[in-house]
This record gives sequence, C-alpha cells and structure tokens, in this order.
Amino acid sequence: MCNITADLKEWFKIHSGTHASKWFRFFFFLDEGLQTVILYRMASWFRKIHLTIIALIILKIISFIYKTEFGINTKIGKGLVISHTVGNMIYANCGKNLWIAGDVTLSSEREKGLMQIGNNIKIGMGARIIRNVKIGNDVKIGANAVVIKNVPNGATVVGVPAKIVKIYGKKVNNKKNKFKRSEKSKFFPKI
Repeated sequence: MCNITADLKEWFKIHSGTHASKWFRFFFFLDEGLQTVILYRMASWFRKIHLTIIALIILKIISFIYKTEFGINTKIGKGLVISHTVGNMIYANCGKNLWIAGDVTLSSEREKGLMQIGNNIKIGMGARIIRNVKIGNDVKIGANAVVIKNVPNGATVVGVPAKIVKIYGKKVNNKKNKFKRSEKSKFFPKI
C-alpha cells in the first residue's frame, strides 16, 4: 500500500499549479485516473496476499466503470499516473514513474510473457506498444505511436511505426525520415 503514497506524490507533481492540487479532496472524488490507480493498488495487494478472486473482482470493476484493463499479472512500480482512463489496456511489467494518457495499449503475446517497461516513462494519447518489446528508462512515446521494436534508454519515439527522433534530448540523424526536395513537394504542396 506504500505505492499509493508515491502515486499521490506523482499525481501532485504532475498537477501542481492546477486547481486539482489546490482542491485535492474535491478532485480526489472526481479524478477517474486517481481512482483507477488506487483500485489497481488494492487489487495488487489482494493478489499479493493470495486473494486472487478479490483482485479479479476489483480489476473487473475497474474495467467496467473506468474502461481500463489491467492484466492479473501486471506489475507497476511506484508513481503510476493515468490521465484519462478510457480505452487503456495494460498487460506489462512496468517500472517506477509511469505516466499514461488515454487510449493506450500495452499488450504482448501471452505465450512469450509480459513486456518489460523501464522507469520514468511517458506514454502519449492513443499510443500502442505491442509484441514483446522492451522499453528502456526515461523514454517518451508520442501520441498515436505504434511501437513494435525495442526502445533504448532516453529515447523519444513517434510515428507509425514508431521511430526514434531524440535520445536524451539530442536529435537523431535518421536519413530514412528525410524527404528529398522533389519528394517533399509531392507530399506537401505549396499553398
């Protein structure tokens, strides 16, 4: 249950300066992401003490009310923040400080086990991380990105399929992403 305090601290850090941090008691009852995280932590605790049936019931309640699915074997470290709950599917082992926007899929092939996701990860709205990829630490995944390959530490990935555009803030020279002048005019006509 100590993960809940870390989750609350991370929630406050993200929402600092907003009305949410000033009126915590009021927003606590309204913020579905925070409610989802607390219920997930309760389910994890029941699973840890071998009351799996209660954990499954809580996970089904989360799925039904908040439209976020967690796998029964999903493990997430301290500092989980879910901004929008609708459409999330989380079947992965994740490290600390995971920030998830809405409509995110973290799903792997069952026979290969759960995917591994590092610490300090930000996942944008509508992102899909599929197959059994490994995501390093300090990674940012852009909105609607589809990650099908491993992502190294410190990378920022965007696109379909996702391509690395930065590593620790420095641009990656990826010649495949660049258009020649003649090709660019075909795709981006002058207006």
